[in-house]
Amino acid sequence: MEVPPRQFLCCDRQGYTEKGVSVFSPRAYGVHDRALIDVWDFGPNPPRHVSYAYHQVYGPHGLTTDSDPNMAIAADRNPWMASPFTGARDFSTFMPDIPPFTGTKETSLRGNAVSHEGRGQQVLFLDTHVEFVKRSFCSVDDDNIYTSWDGADKIRGRPAAFGSVPADPTDSLLVNDPADAK
Repeated sequence: MEVPPRQFLCCDRQGYTEKGVSVFSPRAYGVHDRALIDVWDFGPNPPRHVSYAYHQVYGPHGLTTDSDPNMAIAADRNPWMASPFTGARDFSTFMPDIPPFTGTKETSLRGNAVSHEGRGQQVLFLDTHVEFVKRSFCSVDDDNIYTSWDGADKIRGRPAAFGSVPADPTDSLLVNDPADAK
């Protein structure tokens, strides 16, 4: 209620929002007699009104104020999930460039958000600081913010699928509504 819907849209330095998204307005959906807080925050089609991915809140490992302050809780959209303006990236082309992986800088950058041309992503951490990070494996113990753990592999992991939940209390799994969510 305290944050206006515009704050949930990724904008470039000139103030332009990403293609395919706009500020949610109840009037645009035919609601003329209610205030925003009386209806919903992002309308019946959230992917068109939110540019970010958020920590998966469902499952046994929800965030609390006692969680590690270095947990990533929100960031630019998950590259492995389709958005209104682009399809999901091909996960097989992503390979981290730190041991034990043998990827290159180029293959490592393929795991980054689409919105910044693969250079990185803006990440909000539980301690409330926001940082532009150059690799998606930037949370607690190099946990990849866009994937769920694949056994002991936190750095690459596996793309989130319907029903994916964090593997334990230090797994940052950031997901966004799929492009066709209504």
